[in-house]
Amino acid sequence: MKIDLKKYKRIFAFGCSFTAYKWPTWADLIAVETKAEYYNYGVAGIGNLGIMSRIIESNARYKFNEDDLVTVMWSTYSREDRWINGGWYAMGNVWNSGYPDNWVRDYCDPVGYLIRDHAIISLTNKMLKESKAGSIILRSVPFNFSEGIEAINPEIETTLSLLYQRDYDELPMSLYDFMGRDWRSDTVNYIRDDGKEHSDPHPKPIIYYNYLESCVGLTFSKSTNDYANDATNKLVQCKTVHDIRQNFDQPVRDLLSKNFRPLI
Repeated sequence: MKIDLKKYKRIFAFGCSFTAYKWPTWADLIAVETKAEYYNYGVAGIGNLGIMSRIIESNARYKFNEDDLVTVMWSTYSREDRWINGGWYAMGNVWNSGYPDNWVRDYCDPVGYLIRDHAIISLTNKMLKESKAGSIILRSVPFNFSEGIEAINPEIETTLSLLYQRDYDELPMSLYDFMGRDWRSDTVNYIRDDGKEHSDPHPKPIIYYNYLESCVGLTFSKSTNDYANDATNKLVQCKTVHDIRQNFDQPVRDLLSKNFRPLI
C-alpha cells in the first residue's frame, strides 16, 4: 500500500481499544508520522456497529475531503454497541460482558453478529473508497474469528465467505494473524489499581509499527521508528497502571489536535 502520509492535513482514526488505548497504537504512529491534525475516535470495547456510526457521523460533521486520511481498524464481531445516558455502552465480547446471562442466551446469536458485521464492514468500506478522502482500512481479526464461543456452522461460514470474500481479499492481513493468532504472544504485565496482576494482550507500540510496515506497507521516517521503540521501552519498564498513565496519558493526548472535539 503506497501512501504519501505527509500529504494529508487531517487524520481520522476509528476502532476499538486497538485504536485508542493506554499507550500509543497503530493510529497514533500514523499521526506521529504525518504531524497533521489528529482526531482519534477509538473507543475501548466498541464493536463494528459503533465504529460505523462514528465514521458516518464524523463525515457528516467534518466533510471528509482530499486533504483527509480516514483510518479504521474493524473490531471483533460479537459485540453490542449502545448509546446510553450520554455515552457508548461498549462492553466488548457479549459472551464475556455485563449483559444478563438470560438476555445473552435468548437474544445473542454468533451467526447474526457475523451477518450484521460483515454487511456493516462491506458497506462502510465501499463508502470510504468512493469518498474524496484517502483511507487505510484494517481488520483486527480474520473473517472466521470466534471469541470463545461454539464454532459457526461450516455451511453458513462458507456462504458468508462467498458473499464477502472479495471485500476481505482487498484488505491487509489481520492484526490477529500477524501476531500468530495469539493475542497473548507478547503481553504487557502490570499491577492494576485494585492491586491485582494483569497480563494485557494489547500490542506494544513496536508491534503496531512492524504490522504497519510489514503487512500494510507503510513507510515511516526514523523519528517515528524511534518514537515506537522509545514508547515500547518505557512501557515494558512500567510496573503498575499508574506508571503507564504517568508515562503515556499526556504524550498520547498531545498527539490529538488542539481542535479535537468529541463526537456526541
